[in-house]
Amino acid sequence: GCQVFDSSGNRLFFNHALIAPPSTESEETPRFCRGITSASVAEREYLIVGSSYGDFFAFSLDKEQLSLAHTIKAHKLPICDAASEKAGSSLFATADDEGTVHVWDASSFNKDATFLGDKYACTSLCFAASNLLVCAYLTGRISIYDWQNKYKLADIAAHSRAINALDVH
Repeated sequence: GCQVFDSSGNRLFFNHALIAPPSTESEETPRFCRGITSASVAEREYLIVGSSYGDFFAFSLDKEQLSLAHTIKAHKLPICDAASEKAGSSLFATADDEGTVHVWDASSFNKDATFLGDKYACTSLCFAASNLLVCAYLTGRISIYDWQNKYKLADIAAHSRAINALDVH
């Protein structure tokens, strides 16, 4: 599941148990949360958390209390990472174990763009500039997408091993 602690790490602020969806055939299927980011719509703040079922949860922060606002079936495979465009933005992206990336708008929780994967996990996402999304993959490749116009700008054979994190300034 998902647990959120206060800034000191001493007090459990919120706990969300990850329950197997009805379509899951086996209770032995691993349950985990992976990929976390935030999104804002007007005065509402959301904590976005990915799951091993390909869903993401949008938890609403109201008056120092988290509550589950939306559960969205986002991907067919487990979510690997999530990233938001910038602080205060409603735009965020999620990526899965197959390398598929979706760009979302938290004001409607609709997809703005989809970039299909090539069977290798997209391990890290990072928004850059005004319309660029940089994606790192298990294969060591980095792809740069123009998410507004929905096309790939570049593929970079960056490393011979997995890239675990990105930070673009």
